[in-house]
Amino acid sequence: MRLGCGRLYPSVVPLNNPFKGLEHGKGTEQPASRAEAYALHHALIAAGEPHLAAVPLICFEWHQRPENVLTGHLTWADYRPGDRPNTVRVQHHKTGETVPLPLSDQDGGRSFRNSSSTSTAWSDWACQLY
Repeated sequence: MRLGCGRLYPSVVPLNNPFKGLEHGKGTEQPASRAEAYALHHALIAAGEPHLAAVPLICFEWHQRPENVLTGHLTWADYRPGDRPNTVRVQHHKTGETVPLPLSDQDGGRSFRNSSSTSTAWSDWACQLY
């Protein structure tokens, strides 16, 4: 039997839902653009944080949430795994489904829209992490 947080921690969490009746601010957040993701990537490199510079690119290009990237839901073992060397293994955290995301299109070219910029960014990122 699953117990709610209020039953497990009655001194901290009220049994009644304190959020009942509140409206969610849907539509108030704007997704980042590719230019913004790459600007943050370059700013983090310039600030001497190359290990963090990969996060905005992974989040934007591979549709991952920052908290999932930073907490280890994506690891080096997921990048070009032996059984599928032209993919990255992406796990959808909410569903647990693991999906191979192609790193190149069917013709062997990069699958990202802005291939020259992306290629340079990924090369910079990979070189700084090794």
